[in-house]
Amino acid sequence: MSKNSLPLKTLLPLAAMLLLASCASTANFNYAILPGSVPRYSPLPSDISIAVLPFTDMRVRYQNTDNDDMAERGSFATGWIPLMPYGWIEKRFPEQTHGHRFATLNTYWCQFDRELAQASADSLEFCGLFSRVYRADNASQTDADWIFRGSYALTEYQGERLTYGVTYLLAPFLWFVGFPCAVSHCRMALNFEIIERSSGRVLWRYAYNGSDYLIQWLYYNYGEDAQRFTKLTNYALGSAIFDLKSAIDTKRAAAQ
Repeated sequence: MSKNSLPLKTLLPLAAMLLLASCASTANFNYAILPGSVPRYSPLPSDISIAVLPFTDMRVRYQNTDNDDMAERGSFATGWIPLMPYGWIEKRFPEQTHGHRFATLNTYWCQFDRELAQASADSLEFCGLFSRVYRADNASQTDADWIFRGSYALTEYQGERLTYGVTYLLAPFLWFVGFPCAVSHCRMALNFEIIERSSGRVLWRYAYNGSDYLIQWLYYNYGEDAQRFTKLTNYALGSAIFDLKSAIDTKRAAAQ
């Protein structure tokens, strides 16, 4: 046995453990309107004001267990199994921590009810369809003509930490030389509706269900596991506002 063999054997698992422990610490739901995602119309001769309420959490919860065992599935520990191409985790409530990290991220901070409402208000103001757009905690606190409210039925994350079948013992060296280290998938299901405040009548509804994924390297997209939720929100609000504009045009044409 050579004098260098022991240090090398020690270095391999040490490097693996250091890399696996080097996940980015935290990330937030930082909504910004992406170019081309949300339509912008010329200011319309509209005197309609709209208030945006906090979104309602409609995600399914299993009440028969204290810890909601179905909130997370999988384990990154499967990446230690030889010939297994990756370790994986699936989270139905990505803003909650149940002891397992994301593929390259430790914690995701998000209050979906508030964040989605603010994103909706920003997008509705950006599109130019209303004379005034603002936030309200409930319908009784506003004198707006219309009420915009929404719900979220799905905010699912799935991440794979790639090992290429050689386990975490050797995979970090592949990551170092440029192989992707992880893949993150996000899915969202959102519902939007507008209520006429004076009558309580539903004027418009729209449902969105979409998914997106992100390939990650040590040097690119690292720690951005959950940022596709922001991008999906852009897509959802953009398509919803486009549909809303069509509904408003149809209503106006019918009234003439």
